[in-house]
Amino acid sequence: MLSGLFPFRMPRPDPPPVPSASPNAASTELARVQEALRVSEASRRESESLFAKTFDANPAFMTIGHVADGRLLEVNPAFERESGYRREEVLGRSTLELNLWVRPEERDEFLRQMRATGSVRDFEANFRAKSGEIRTLLLNADILAGEGPACMLTVGIDITERRRREQVQNATYRISQAALADNDLAAFFAEIHLIIAGLMPARNLYVALLSLDRSLLSFPYFVDERSTAPAPRKPGNGLTEYVLDTAKPLLTTADELTVLLRERGRYQAMGAPAALWLGAPLLVEGRAIGVIAVQDYSNPKAYGEEEQRLLTFVAEQAATVVHRRQIHAAIRQAEEQYRGIFENALEGLYQSSPSGRFLRANSALARMCGYESSEQLLHAINDIGHQIYVDEHRREQFLELAKVHDQVTDFESEIFRRDGSRIWISESVRVVRNSAGELARFEGVAIDITQQREAARALQAAKEAADAASGAKSQFLASVSHELRTPLNGILGYTQILRRDPLLGEKQREGIRVIHESAEHLLVLINDVLDLSKIEAGRIELHPGDFALAEFAAGAERVFAPRAREKNLLLETALAPDLPEFVRGDEARLRQVVFNLLGNAVKFTAQGGVVFSISSSAGGGLRFSVSDTGRGIAAADLSRIFEPFTQVGESTGAATGTGLGLAISRSLVERMGGRLQVESKPGWGSRFWFDLPLPAAASAAPRTAAVQRVTGYDGPIRRVLVVDDNTANRSVMAAMLAPLGFDLLEADDGRAALDAAARAKPDLVLMDLRLPGEIDGLEATRQLRQTAHGSAARIVAVSASAYDIDQQDCRAAGCDAFLAKPFREEDLWRVIGETLSLVWRFADDGGETRTPFVRLPKVPPIAVLDALHELARKGDIVGLRRQLEQLAADDAALAPFVNGLLELAARFKMKAIRQFLERYRAGSTPPIG
Repeated sequence: MLSGLFPFRMPRPDPPPVPSASPNAASTELARVQEALRVSEASRRESESLFAKTFDANPAFMTIGHVADGRLLEVNPAFERESGYRREEVLGRSTLELNLWVRPEERDEFLRQMRATGSVRDFEANFRAKSGEIRTLLLNADILAGEGPACMLTVGIDITERRRREQVQNATYRISQAALADNDLAAFFAEIHLIIAGLMPARNLYVALLSLDRSLLSFPYFVDERSTAPAPRKPGNGLTEYVLDTAKPLLTTADELTVLLRERGRYQAMGAPAALWLGAPLLVEGRAIGVIAVQDYSNPKAYGEEEQRLLTFVAEQAATVVHRRQIHAAIRQAEEQYRGIFENALEGLYQSSPSGRFLRANSALARMCGYESSEQLLHAINDIGHQIYVDEHRREQFLELAKVHDQVTDFESEIFRRDGSRIWISESVRVVRNSAGELARFEGVAIDITQQREAARALQAAKEAADAASGAKSQFLASVSHELRTPLNGILGYTQILRRDPLLGEKQREGIRVIHESAEHLLVLINDVLDLSKIEAGRIELHPGDFALAEFAAGAERVFAPRAREKNLLLETALAPDLPEFVRGDEARLRQVVFNLLGNAVKFTAQGGVVFSISSSAGGGLRFSVSDTGRGIAAADLSRIFEPFTQVGESTGAATGTGLGLAISRSLVERMGGRLQVESKPGWGSRFWFDLPLPAAASAAPRTAAVQRVTGYDGPIRRVLVVDDNTANRSVMAAMLAPLGFDLLEADDGRAALDAAARAKPDLVLMDLRLPGEIDGLEATRQLRQTAHGSAARIVAVSASAYDIDQQDCRAAGCDAFLAKPFREEDLWRVIGETLSLVWRFADDGGETRTPFVRLPKVPPIAVLDALHELARKGDIVGLRRQLEQLAADDAALAPFVNGLLELAARFKMKAIRQFLERYRAGSTPPIG
């Protein structure tokens, strides 16, 4: 590069002096001088060539420039490579014009030294390449002696890597020193700022930190020439959050930033956008807890990959310190909070040693134990087992539990207070072990449960009293039921027997009918009250079966249609089209609820109408709803209508009934898996509804065929032992069974029954369950089953109890069947026939209550039969006649059926009507005979 173009010439040597001499001598001397000059010029040229080659080939960058103005005269190829400038771009221009010096003051110092001493040695300075990259150089310079103006040769060695290694080492050391200093985070971050400023431009620097729960982003250190520190905020979509989310450093310009964040959604810039932004995450175990960021508003080339690497390094070193400071701060805060909680807690808190001393205790525990302060407690108590616990073995029991479990909860003990009084406490204790797994201490919570225990004792006493009262009530009801139903069994039994007596006159028959009807009405009243009692005792039983949903709804409508027409009310039944044809459930209990709701709706509606609907419910079951346009129910009364013996409204005094209907209905619905609900508004009407899980069934269950009055049975004479302490009941049994050909024996208690069975070896034993003496009916059955003759006999349990006897107990004792008193003849015949497998003989003659079982072309569905029977049972002759007339009007084929019942109704033969219906209710088609 320098060959033939060297910007200066080596100084020529002065020619040697020529002494005066003779011409020949002068000629010789001149030749010598000329030769010397030629040799000197050749040497100069050789030196110049060698310097040029060295200048061009030197790996260090070299420049030659004027000392006076710093204009560059020559640069070597290494300079071109390192600076990025071509030779043609720099020759004739000064380094100041080229903006090579990062800090102009360094150039001034360099020239000052050069002019003062004629050389510069080991001068470190930062130079800016054409690309904007900053490099650190070690400069050495000397004045070149030559022709013309003074020039200087500058040699630069790139020590950027070495310098940065030194800077990194220095930064590491300074970070370590800052970490060891007992300063807050703000002071630590200020030192970090100074460290980073020594590595790169850092006029604008901030630190962002996430809270430990990562819910809040704060800026504990923020230095910026254009913006102020932002307030803490929830993490959103910002540049800082981007680095936090990615856990990677980021170098970006303002334009790149806009594109980057808009891809992530809506964002709001933090102050004015910088020309260049560089951020590095504070990483702890791969998770970003914060960000250190620097930004430059004017120089888009202020940072590069090297600055990114350096900032990442500093962030890595600082992250551990920041996290440790955060943890320590959180621990200090937690300790302060714990100390406050410990001292101010209402519960007694303590730490105790395995040997039985309190290590720490709060004021609440001290007060609990009768001391004025925790210091007094710690000083006074040195043996918890003997000084605190009333039971001296209680501490040992606690230690035994602690050996098995590292946590003991609800450890209740009686303890001594300072004044000798006693209280009860409940302790929950955690076992704390050392690193070797050995027991170190106990940490416990103690609460005073003295009042709770006293309240619990009072509650238990009240519960026992309530249970005793409930038991007494149940026993009373059972006794009353037995005492009422037992004579009713005799009354109803003899009315059934006497009504067949052909010698009775019409007046006597009418008297028997009145007696029978009155007894049945009394039985209904008793059963209503006992139904509620059974529900309250949880002893109600359900008997699910398959039935047709449409027939059920039609039957309900037919029962109440006459009453509705009588009051000029519109009664509608609505069935959703998606309902199953058959469902499985307790049809009798469901009918009891629906009839009660419909009866109330018709009763309390003066004008308008009543709608009974069945639809599918959201839960997959069926919804039953009864709506009316009646007077409605006040909001204050809605909470009372389901209470037993309660009637609401202005006309309660005139309303009939006991006020049990809704209470029983609600309980039955809940027993069937639903909930009875109501909505009402005075003047607008009411709506009652409930949802029941009634699964679909394939078809309705088949019904047994009806039977006529029994006159005897086929086969050998069967011996029957009637066991009952009531003479009237035994007499009724004998009067019903003796005419049929049975050989009867009687016993009035359990012992007599066992003796009679041993003598007579009966085929059937009708065993009353409530017998006087030590042997009741169940015990007599058990003992009878232990004998050879008793094991072969058939035993039927008979009871007049108010509650459903547990048939499992009866069967476990050895009973084959169960019969409730009072019973009808048909019930007795059915049970005996099934138990002994008898073939009955029947007759049509039935005396006063003779029912005309002739061939009928058609009978109503079972639901309608049930509805008619309910009207007859209640003695509603008007409703019964209206229902029958409606049946005849709707279907002419039912005329024979209707006419027979109307004939009985005209003579008020309600019992005969019920018997007539009961025979057809037992099966959809009556026997032909």
